Amino acid sequence: MREKTFVLPGLGMLKFAMWQFGVAPQDSFYIGDHAYDADAYTPLDSWYRTAKTANWKNLSEVQNFYPSADAVGNFIVFNIKGKAYRLIVSIDYEGQIIYVKYVLTYAEYNKEQWKNDPYF
Repeated sequence: MREKTFVLPGLGMLKFAMWQFGVAPQDSFYIGDHAYDADAYTPLDSWYRTAKTANWKNLSEVQNFYPSADAVGNFIVFNIKGKAYRLIVSIDYEGQIIYVKYVLTYAEYNKEQWKNDPYF
């Protein structure tokens, strides 16, 4: 199985081990330059741990793990912590690369500014 690669905004390509947050934060944590509330840590870490070991070949296989995952444009949208956050990614199934495009609150997601992304 090919080693999973994650690409994070502002950080470039990282091997999956570099995503690991380590100890759960008390107040907030950062992905790139963006701060997130500590309540997003555990659900994002859980998603990461599942994604790093998965060998998804298509959206159906993603939905076997995450039934609420949805294709929106060229992205896959995951509900994180119920519907408190949206994780928006692009997946290169053949190359086993996950491009983490956005982690948004419900309110940020509904503004739909992320749909202006040129890859949408």
